[in-house]
Amino acid sequence: MRNLTVVAVMVSALAAERAYGQGWDETMRAAREEFAQGRFPEAETVYRRALAQAEAFGPADRRLARTLHDLGFACYRQGRLAEAEACYRRAQGIWERAGDAERDLATNLNDLAMVAYERGDLGLAETELTRVLQSRTRLLGPDHVEVGEAANNLAEVYRSRADFARARPMYQRALRILFASGVAVALRAATVQSNLAEVERAEGRLGEAEKLHQEVVAMREAVQGASHPDVATALGNLAGLRAERRDYGDAERLFRRALEIQRAALGASHPDLAVTLNNLGSLEHRAGRLEAAERQYRAALRIWTDAFGSEHPSCGTVYLNLARLCLDQRRAAEGESLAARAVAIRRAALGNRHPALAEALDLQAALLRRTGEKARAKELEAEASTVRAAAARVSTGGTVDVHTLAAPKR
Repeated sequence: MRNLTVVAVMVSALAAERAYGQGWDETMRAAREEFAQGRFPEAETVYRRALAQAEAFGPADRRLARTLHDLGFACYRQGRLAEAEACYRRAQGIWERAGDAERDLATNLNDLAMVAYERGDLGLAETELTRVLQSRTRLLGPDHVEVGEAANNLAEVYRSRADFARARPMYQRALRILFASGVAVALRAATVQSNLAEVERAEGRLGEAEKLHQEVVAMREAVQGASHPDVATALGNLAGLRAERRDYGDAERLFRRALEIQRAALGASHPDLAVTLNNLGSLEHRAGRLEAAERQYRAALRIWTDAFGSEHPSCGTVYLNLARLCLDQRRAAEGESLAARAVAIRRAALGNRHPALAEALDLQAALLRRTGEKARAKELEAEASTVRAAAARVSTGGTVDVHTLAAPKR
């Protein structure tokens, strides 16, 4: 797998060299092609070529702002939030000085809100996404596709706060807009419907959640074909629900089907494959197949490490899963080391008031108790309580992944 990644980097490097001699438009197109294939480090390399070209247009040129924004998104997908924010802020300054770039500013503000979300500042994320929704509604009208996308993103923040009373109607608003906008946009609505299904799941309506996920699978299969990677994502969502209902056999069947699709469509080193491997590992763990679970976790970790580097938040999630596995296998010292690494990654990525940090601290403390380091464990448990108290001032609930919709190309 590592050799395959090296080959991909070499091919992408050649593409970057070709792009260097091309115009800005061609370079941006090459970068977006890399990004669409999930090769985010390679996309970043080409975006930086484009940035060098765009700098020559002058400090107020819109092409410079567009390049900075897209480069920021490549950094964001690699978990480098500070670099992403710096790019977004510089792009924002250019668009603000232009005076007539409200639509671009709304898109940029949406992505700044995602940085706030990832850091655990749900209050700021909600404030900025509310502004995005209001701005797009005023500029584009209440039924525009971008308004539907903004409604979905704001609903996701509500969902992460466990504020389902506000999340549900916002998702329904997004679905109404997107389904009314044609087949191509209806596929984006499938993402919103998946998110709505998670609201139903969180409130215990597993039957309704399953129905929504099944509809998404059927919609994507009918429109995109049974072998499309988006179908694999939908199958994975349905598998997760089946696992929660303790239908482990069917959940495993769906996860393995998703893996087959992703391997065929995306290759063996695509980050989306790691998501499914990690989730399959969790299923194996629940079923008591601990050696199989560890194989899946480590396969996911290799992919994410090769794609993003070992300090990416996704790697932190796998370290935490492996640490839980070690706890169950009485490998406390090894598990504590893994949990400590997860704590460091989450602290760097999310700050000191995110519930996900408290989760990692609690696990590290449990493992320290197994090794007899009770005083240190007590310190971490106290810190976890402090983190949760700080998080409660920002959010009334736990956190979930935000599945934002990409802004349409224009």
